[in-house]
Order: sequence, then structure tokens, then C-alpha cells
Amino acid sequence: MNKHPVFLNQKFLYIMSVVCVLIITGLACNLPVQDLSSENTSDNPDQIEAAIVETLIAMAPEDQEKEESQDTESNEIESIEITATLTPSITPSPTVTLTPTVEVAQGFISENTNCRIGPGDVYGIIHTFMAGDIVNLVGKDLSETYWFIQDQDQGSINCWLWGKYATPEGNTADLPVFTPPPTPIPVANYTIAYKDTTSGGKHITVTIKNTGDLTLESYSATFKDMVTTETVDQTKNQFDSKDKIPAGKTGLITTSYSFCSDTTGHNIKVFIKICTENNLGGVCVSKTAQFESK
Repeated sequence: MNKHPVFLNQKFLYIMSVVCVLIITGLACNLPVQDLSSENTSDNPDQIEAAIVETLIAMAPEDQEKEESQDTESNEIESIEITATLTPSITPSPTVTLTPTVEVAQGFISENTNCRIGPGDVYGIIHTFMAGDIVNLVGKDLSETYWFIQDQDQGSINCWLWGKYATPEGNTADLPVFTPPPTPIPVANYTIAYKDTTSGGKHITVTIKNTGDLTLESYSATFKDMVTTETVDQTKNQFDSKDKIPAGKTGLITTSYSFCSDTTGHNIKVFIKICTENNLGGVCVSKTAQFESK
């Protein structure tokens, strides 16, 4: 192990001091010495040299202890310096806080469609959305056939929309299942309006508008000329313009048989019974109307 520079200098000075002592002692041996006492030590050079050697030997352990002490201090300093160099400085990583993004499910209207009080055509219509409209989905029925929506442009419009014409986008799995309102009791109803008279006043046509909740499928009708008292009767399972008249739609009833005389200008009374099933079955509603044939 390398010795500390300070320790080497001290050892060098120590050796030089011993050499000087030996030189001085050698010179002193040639000088006359006065015998002061019979107990004085002999001035034999061998005895003096032996005394110097004993002195050096006595001093050696102390020098060795100093050397070991200096070596220990040097090792400790080197150890401290190495430890300070090898110990890394740890910088704590910053804590990342993630802000959740709330995804809003929306419905894109593909065709004009009605939005109702409940999930089904037996419920009344609240609003009609146009193709291209966008609505917010806030709920659904159990089968995910209807969506409970809120119009993003008119927040007061809350109703049930049929999923056939409302394409959902976004997270619909987490939408709550809403309980629909009680199913209303379906009602069959309609209005009668005079349309025209054809074939020289011998055929009369009236317009039927379905104002109820149920589809109209069959009817019986009696037309009576109040001037001539002539009547024309007929019963059918279909209407002139279509087989059935759905809720909100219109159909036509035209006399199948012609009157014998021209009814133009005459007062005509018509009695009509319309039912929700064929052959006058289901729910039936009867009404009477009166008008002038033109």
C-alpha cells in the first residue's frame, strides 16, 4: 500500500537525525573526557552504539503505530470519498392524475320519425324529428328497441324514440333502463268528410281519417238520399285507397252501387260503422254524417 506523503517526510527526517547522532558520537569518542566519578559510564564506542540501537528499537513501535494510524485515516478518507461518489441522488417521479372523460351517447336520426310518450305506437306523439337531427340518449327500454331521448336543441323535449330510425353512437351499455309509463287504453276513432260526387251524381265518395290509436280494417256504410229516400249499402274488409287505415292516416269509401238518379244538390246522410278487425270484428265505432252532394 502507498504511504502518505507526510509520513514519508517524517521518516526521512528521523533517519537523518539518527545519522547525525552517530556522526557526532563518533567524533566525541576522540575527545578527552574528564573522569568526574567512578560511576560514569564507560566511553566504549561499542556501548554507545548499542545504546543508540536500543533507542531506535524503543522508538520503532511508536512510529509503526503512527504509520498504521495514518494508513487507517487514509483508508477512511478514500472510503468516504468513494461512498459519496457512488451514492446516486433519487428524484421522485411526479404523480399523474387522469381526468375521466364522460362519454355522451347520441342518436342520429336517419328518417323522419315520431317521438312518443312511451315506447310504442299506442302512445301519443310528442314531437316529430327530421332526418339529420341529433339527440342525446339518456335511457332505454329493456330490449334496447326504444331510446328515451332529450333533444339537444330543445331540452324540454323528452320522449321515447324508435331505434329503427335512430342510430345510437357512444356508450349505450351504461344507460339506465327506464320504466315506461302505463300503456294507454287504445281507442278507435275517426272522422268523416265529403269528398266528391262522380258518374253524373250517382256515386258518392267520403274521406275517412283515423284519429284513434288502432288500425281500421273493415266497415259497413249506408248512404241515403234524403230527397228521394233511396239508399245504397255496402260492407267491405278494405278501403278504396288501401287495405287498412293506420292511426293518423286517411282512406276513402265510395259507394259501390250507383244511385238510380242524380244526387247532385241533394242532402245525403251517411251512416258508417268501422272496426279494427276484418268482418266487422274487434273494436267498432259507428258515426253519422250529413252533407250536400255537389
